[in-house]
Amino acid sequence: MKLQVMLVDDEQYVRKGLLGLIDWDSLGYSVSHEADNGKDALRIITSRQSDIDVVITDIRMPVMDGLKLIEEVKLHNLSTCKFIILSGYNDFSYAQSAIRYGVSDYILKPIEEEDLEETLRKLALEIKEVRLQKAISGRLTLRGLFEQLSRGEQAAKAVTELDERVRLSKGSVLRYGIVEMNRSLSEEGDATDYLIKDDVSVVAQALQTLVDVPIDDFVVQLRNHQCAFLICSDALKLYGGSYEQFGAALQNLLAKRLQAGVTLYFGTSVKEMKMLSTSIQTANELLQYKYVKGMKDVLFYETASKTKLSYAEPDVSLFHRIQEAVEEQETEKIKTTIATLFAEIETKSLAKDAIRTIINRYVHRIVGTLQGMQGPTDLLVNLKPMLSWDAQPLSFSQLQHLFISFMIESSRMMEQLRGEQTKGSIHKIKSYIEHHYQENINLKSIAAEFYMNPVYVGQLFKKTYGQYFNEFLLSIRIGEAKKLLRQTDFRIYEIAEKVGFNNADYFVAQFEKMEDMPPSEYRKKLLTKQGGHTHENATIPTK
Repeated sequence: MKLQVMLVDDEQYVRKGLLGLIDWDSLGYSVSHEADNGKDALRIITSRQSDIDVVITDIRMPVMDGLKLIEEVKLHNLSTCKFIILSGYNDFSYAQSAIRYGVSDYILKPIEEEDLEETLRKLALEIKEVRLQKAISGRLTLRGLFEQLSRGEQAAKAVTELDERVRLSKGSVLRYGIVEMNRSLSEEGDATDYLIKDDVSVVAQALQTLVDVPIDDFVVQLRNHQCAFLICSDALKLYGGSYEQFGAALQNLLAKRLQAGVTLYFGTSVKEMKMLSTSIQTANELLQYKYVKGMKDVLFYETASKTKLSYAEPDVSLFHRIQEAVEEQETEKIKTTIATLFAEIETKSLAKDAIRTIINRYVHRIVGTLQGMQGPTDLLVNLKPMLSWDAQPLSFSQLQHLFISFMIESSRMMEQLRGEQTKGSIHKIKSYIEHHYQENINLKSIAAEFYMNPVYVGQLFKKTYGQYFNEFLLSIRIGEAKKLLRQTDFRIYEIAEKVGFNNADYFVAQFEKMEDMPPSEYRKKLLTKQGGHTHENATIPTK
């Protein structure tokens, strides 16, 4: 099995460069995760502890730097993954900190292919040796054993030791169960803090309350809000050996104590400890049934697996309708269309992995639209939880609510962006009029120039500037005409033509309407005040 690697660097081209620089496959590695800052990397490590073996990280990054990431992982024992630092800073203090945190290597940029490959080879040998020694000594933790068996790996010695601890009686059966606590994101805040430390003890105490034999030693924390446990039919005497009755009692008790929705997944029953991997793997398969219509809060593999999971796409027109509702700011339409989508998802018995693919595609399309409008998508409150929803144990209704909230928030951002763009356009139109008033322009021709609807332009102009388009254009032209009357000896018809009037009589009429006097009288009045000539063709000094 290949060692899993996560690349952490705020420069995407560095991560892509590393992907192409190293022949990961030949070295026994696979790059399974990427992150552009330490905080996101910490979230991935926290939620997928067993998946990542090696983290290759830069030091200086936004949000959380590489050394802080390593410190958090080591200080809180979040993972046994190994760290390699790639840094462009040849600073002894950095190297000193790296040594203190037990970093496997500190490599300076620019990266030499041979140096990194040699480090990876040595690290692979070290990791495999540690794993081998743990397997030989039988000192695997119960959690580690569960995770090994879930991946189909062999751990015969550990299973034998566990068999001695459980001691199945003749005729009894064993089941592996998963408890999943469904809490909404608003209850927990940031995804990196999503782990509830007391869940294991609460589950263990609830199990001990319901059975009359010691069982709390067989409860472990898995991922976010997931605990696993082993339960033997010998411990179910109070329920006549019925896992169904026991499961219902456990679900009800946990829901009360945890004040959250609780879903239980029971793998198939096995008669021997050496078959435990079958029960573990079937319980993990049950997680795919979480959102299938008709599934209860307590799922058993033998019953649920009779429903065939689907990976089919919903009607593509649904996405177009959702996108249209978002772009048109139709909140009620967003809600009803998404409700239709989720009803189809539930009815078609879609696997959780298929739902993740569908939801994530919808989210990325909307984000792409916003980015195309130059929208600050990082300000979307619901974006981060939406992108990581599958790592959180949300109920079907919680997922639907989150999806609706994200779409409505995106719709409002689109509305704001469109308003800002439109506001910018109307200012450009005003400026265009001020520079082209002398030309034969009108509302229709200007709207066409800016690829807008003339009626909408007229309404927006009135709303923005408090006067109609024609009134503004006329005021500009008359104002320029008055200037020419004051400063030049152009004839009236010449002035009319220069300020954009094709008809001199119409110009005179409009001038008189606005100034309560014809152009000739306006000029004559100015000349009279200045003691100059009173005839129309008199020249007015400009200096």
